[in-house]
Amino acid sequence: KIGYSSFQYGLIFSQKNGVGIPDTWVLIDTCSTDSVMKSKELFNNIKEYEASECLVIFTNGGSQFFGKTGNFKFFPLQVHFNNESMANILSMKDVASIPGVRAIYDSSSERTILVHFNNCVYKFKEYSEGLYCFDTTSGPEKCQKVIDTENPKLVQEVTPYYFLSTVASNK
Repeated sequence: KIGYSSFQYGLIFSQKNGVGIPDTWVLIDTCSTDSVMKSKELFNNIKEYEASECLVIFTNGGSQFFGKTGNFKFFPLQVHFNNESMANILSMKDVASIPGVRAIYDSSSERTILVHFNNCVYKFKEYSEGLYCFDTTSGPEKCQKVIDTENPKLVQEVTPYYFLSTVASNK
C-alpha cells in the first residue's frame, strides 16, 4: 500500500543540552519558528495530532518530535507539547502575532523583553547564557483594570490571577 504523509518542520536553536531550566520558566526566543512546551501545567486542551500533522523540530543538538498540541494559559496561543523537551519556549514570531500584543525591548532601560497583553505586562528577564524568561510562579509584573467605562484612563492596579501553583507556594 502506498500512502502520503506530511510533517511540519520547525527550527529552535539551543546552545547547551541539560542546562537545568526550571519547568516554571517560559523562554521567549527570536530564533525559534514554533512555540513548544514541556510542562503540562502551562497549557490546556491537550490533544493528539493526526499522524500527518505532527511537528518535527530540528535544533543544532538534533531533532525532536511533537505529537500533541494545546492552548497556552497566559496568551491565546496554540503550542506543541513534548514532555521530553529541554524547555518551554515561545517563538517571538508567534507572540508578536497575537492581536493586541506589544513586545518591547530597550536595553538602555533594562535587559528585559516586556510583553504587554490584556492590560498586563509580562517581563521576560535576561538570565545567564542570554536566555530571556518569564517565571510563571510570579505571574505578570502588573495588570490594570478600567474602573470607569466613561473615563477609560481611570484604572486600578489589580493582582493578576496565576494559573500555576507549586508545592513550594502551598507551604
